[in-house]
Amino acid sequence: MVIASLLATSPHWLHTLGQIAGTLLLVELLLALAIVCALMGGLAYAAWWLHRNVIPVVDHYGQQAQQVMSTAERSGERIVHGVATFHGAQAGVVTGMRAFLFGRHRPQQEVANLGAEPAPVSPAPQAATAAAPVTRTVDDGATTSATEPESHRGPSSQPRQPNRPPLANMSV
Repeated sequence: MVIASLLATSPHWLHTLGQIAGTLLLVELLLALAIVCALMGGLAYAAWWLHRNVIPVVDHYGQQAQQVMSTAERSGERIVHGVATFHGAQAGVVTGMRAFLFGRHRPQQEVANLGAEPAPVSPAPQAATAAAPVTRTVDDGATTSATEPESHRGPSSQPRQPNRPPLANMSV
């Protein structure tokens, strides 16, 4: 029972420290509340000043600003229309000149490729030689090319012919 009686009574200095901590906490919370109130007061004053000094200017010049913006938008649309018209006329002149110089078939094939380089014409296939090119795929998916002697090729490996368009579609 002696131990219980010692634990039941607290020293006087511990009670004083508790009172000091509570007072400091109350002062800290009041300071935080004062800072938040000052921020809200500043925001309220800023809103009042904005309403009094800026909004009348915006109301006064708002209609004029809308008219200027619509004029700028119409001018931009006119410029875009002019550029598109010029490009269409240029494409028509180029197509007409190609039709005049090369006949009707060439412009129809190259209308989609107006600014592109013409495709190179591949040479005629040559006879198989002692070494033929071989293409292999490595484990990581990369493709490698090498020259393999004819003696190493199996009976099913033949030189691969490149894909060529029919002669009727080619124009010279």
